[in-house]
Amino acid sequence: MELTRLELRFVTLIHLFGVTFFATTCDAQLTCWAPNSGGNGHCYQLVLESVQWTDARAAALWSSLIDELGYLATITSQAENDFIVSSFESNTTSYAWLGGTDQETEGTWRWADGPEAGIQFSQGGTPTTPSNFANWSSVEPNNSDGQEHYAVLQLGSSSFVPHGGWGVDPRSGAGQVGAYIVEYNVPEPTSSIYTIAILLCLVRTSRWRRSGPTRS
Repeated sequence: MELTRLELRFVTLIHLFGVTFFATTCDAQLTCWAPNSGGNGHCYQLVLESVQWTDARAAALWSSLIDELGYLATITSQAENDFIVSSFESNTTSYAWLGGTDQETEGTWRWADGPEAGIQFSQGGTPTTPSNFANWSSVEPNNSDGQEHYAVLQLGSSSFVPHGGWGVDPRSGAGQVGAYIVEYNVPEPTSSIYTIAILLCLVRTSRWRRSGPTRS
């Protein structure tokens, strides 16, 4: 596959007592959920780009943060969902692609990549173990056109999917999906006694003219 461009972005994360206050990149937003504030230690990057789900997945898998590979976000709790929404809702009113898909078996929703790769999280609209969490809107997932096999997070609002809820879209997104969320399992600073820790990290995002190779 042909690589169109490789973007190098330097990101500055400022931690106060281990809690991330802000993180910015050029055309993407980055935030981290610190364990001592109830988080999982992961970082999340909002990329404002209208792409198909397969392209978003490829770009996420070819992104890295402090040598940790990225993947389309896997949301496994209401707290995680709320954190992501509150972090990014001021940046866009678009849907954003998540890592959930039922492309293999209709109605059986699984996470495509990351630590939860292959794990089912929903059967139709019913959450399943182990997380027992899926934030579908009341009318989703409905596969209304027979091709809606990819999960989206609503960062705006609509009559079908409320703010912070999940919906589904075909791979193309029908022009409605203007962003995607990349998740990174990044270690937090080892000492909780840091007053201010400044962490310089490098985000590398590979964008492909068409879907690049994926890793499972």
